[in-house]
Amino acid sequence: MTTRLTLLEKAYENTMAKVIALKSIDRMVLPDGTVITAQRGDKIEIPRWMARVLEGEKTVSILWDDVSIEDIIRIHYREMQRVSLKDIEQLPDNFYWLVRDYLANLERRIRETPEPQLIEEKRRMQDYLNEIVDKRLQTIALSSLDEKMSSQISARLTPEEQVLLDELRNLIREWRSKILGSNSV
Repeated sequence: MTTRLTLLEKAYENTMAKVIALKSIDRMVLPDGTVITAQRGDKIEIPRWMARVLEGEKTVSILWDDVSIEDIIRIHYREMQRVSLKDIEQLPDNFYWLVRDYLANLERRIRETPEPQLIEEKRRMQDYLNEIVDKRLQTIALSSLDEKMSSQISARLTPEEQVLLDELRNLIREWRSKILGSNSV
């Protein structure tokens, strides 16, 4: 499972992030060979890992418009209203990675300037996220026991959640086989 999650994380790191140039960029060659130039204040897209490096050098500032507290509140509301396992909502692409990075960004901003509204936003976001994750984990765990339910929800799971569902199903099959013998699988 760790290997699959690591590969998913690496794929996320190579997705494009929107940034604003804090300094002029004369010539920056992206891994795909694209050459980027930008004036101070220009909005550009670069690989996420590169955005973090350049943000650390104060060359760019990452624009956090991929995820917000409002998005989390909407998702939380729909998850908490969900009654049936099969009604699990499809989350935005890279949802968990984006939220993790957004929380890390909030933490950094709080360390730099501990403003009460930032602290409250982080607390609220963590609370909502924990409840979303718990509800989705419950759905994944229950679905792992039922092949038909697993198939029904699979298309609406994030790739990270699909890894968990697959691993749980394999673990349950293996456990049943060991405990009940090979006829039980």
